Amino acid sequence: MKERRQGFTLALVLIIMLIVIFMSAVIMDLTTNYFSTSQATIEHQKLYNAAQSGVEWGKAQLYANRENIYKELQSYDGSLDSIRAKEESGVNPENIDTTVPIALYDSQNLDLTVDIIDCNYEMGGHSYNPHLPPIQHPYEVTDSGGVTLDVPRGFSMIIDPNRVMTFSGMVGLKFHPFIIRSVASTKDGSRDFGIENMVVMIHE
Repeated sequence: MKERRQGFTLALVLIIMLIVIFMSAVIMDLTTNYFSTSQATIEHQKLYNAAQSGVEWGKAQLYANRENIYKELQSYDGSLDSIRAKEESGVNPENIDTTVPIALYDSQNLDLTVDIIDCNYEMGGHSYNPHLPPIQHPYEVTDSGGVTLDVPRGFSMIIDPNRVMTFSGMVGLKFHPFIIRSVASTKDGSRDFGIENMVVMIHE
């Protein structure tokens, strides 16, 4: 009788131990998943913030070059380099420098690239592809009296000025669209996050 009780007790202890081990494994798995999810969320937020910073930096570059921005129709030659935003410098227009300062993103241990592409271009005999921005030629507003300019539909903002303004007197302004692409990525290239923003510059 005593041996039977000992055998029952041993079996009960083994069952309890198995339950404890199983519960521990479940808790460990839940904890690991929660930690992984939290890390992924934090990393995603860092990538988003860095990419958004890149867009804002790109807008600042456009604004800084507003006096010398290249306004003529560009021709796509199969490379995005041919339709990047340019400044009139010397004989030939040169691409606006889009080398992002390391200080803008290095503290986050990320890489960041920014591209500013002119929407005022023609295909030059090449086929359109998804990597190209939409073709949007500058459009003009001319008025002999006061006119209120609203932010055009589909555009994020107007740079210079970047708010709704009322003009008085003779107005002959062109709205020139650009695409700013900003991509933040982890150092090992395992994750990236891109933001694409269309902005419009105003020039005479």
